[in-house]
Amino acid sequence: MLFRSRRLGLLVLLAVFAAGFIVVLPVSVGRFGKSSVDDLRGRLVACRTNECVVEVLFEGLASLGPGKVLGVYGSLSPNSGGAIDCHDATHRLGERAFVDFGVAAWVPGGGICNFGYYHGFLVGASADTETEDFETLAYMLCEEKALPESDLPGSECAHGFGHAVYHLSGSLPEASARCAAFGGGVYRRRCTEGAVKDVLSRQPFVTERDFAACDGIVATDRGACVYVTAAYAVVRTNNIGSVSEVCNLHSSGEMRRECEGGLGRGVSMRAVGERFREPGRWALEVCGTSSLCGFGFGRSMYFIRYDEDWSLKECARLVPGPRAGCEDGVREGRIQHKG
Repeated sequence: MLFRSRRLGLLVLLAVFAAGFIVVLPVSVGRFGKSSVDDLRGRLVACRTNECVVEVLFEGLASLGPGKVLGVYGSLSPNSGGAIDCHDATHRLGERAFVDFGVAAWVPGGGICNFGYYHGFLVGASADTETEDFETLAYMLCEEKALPESDLPGSECAHGFGHAVYHLSGSLPEASARCAAFGGGVYRRRCTEGAVKDVLSRQPFVTERDFAACDGIVATDRGACVYVTAAYAVVRTNNIGSVSEVCNLHSSGEMRRECEGGLGRGVSMRAVGERFREPGRWALEVCGTSSLCGFGFGRSMYFIRYDEDWSLKECARLVPGPRAGCEDGVREGRIQHKG
């Protein structure tokens, strides 16, 4: 089980959200008619920026509902082309879907774009919810109304919970403490990563203070914090640093290992947002001879398209040590995805 049982007050909470759903259900069909799936698809294909995608997704949400919008967007292979970070777009769609539809928008199909819809949905659910009520709601969604495992793994529900508890508290140490309720292992780590990511994704750049903030949370969670911060050090700058430049400055020991893996992850994140045709060439510059960086890059590359051959082709651009790490990362990503 992801969450300890929180049944007290659950029926009352559901009644409140059901009533809210009746009130906020949109009645406007926007620019789309009720059977305008083709219009939605055509407009999404024409988009060249994230803001365009988000605008079109929001309009489609109002007239077609979340299930159809996710189905259309997923059918377009949104991680395959255009200067668009579809994880960010679906994350924002999930936030909006909760505001507009309440718990009725907790639907299958949000696994596209690395589960961004579900992460955002949990953030939206936390926005106007007291902490205890939100934990009850999260338990209900992730345990009692759990979606098929292939659509929403428990670790991704934990990640969305991490995003949301930071929204609730505004404090990284407090969010990390709530993630500790998972005990240990991948759920706790993914929860902490969600909390740290929520901080950094809303900032224009990463600074020394962001790395230092990792020292302010419990030791068990510092590795996850350094990993995500290193990834955003790549995403949030135009002066990309290498492993030796970034990790020598900001980490040592086990945290150095987390930093190197995070930089590899950051290359793949930026490749999604800016659509580098050959992200492996950039990974070569960032990773240098670090096999850990190569592993972080390879594993994350697989989750962009779930395409092993494409990912391994990018691994081949690295030098031997990181290349082997990258290939191992791709294989681990495939195992996690299929398993």
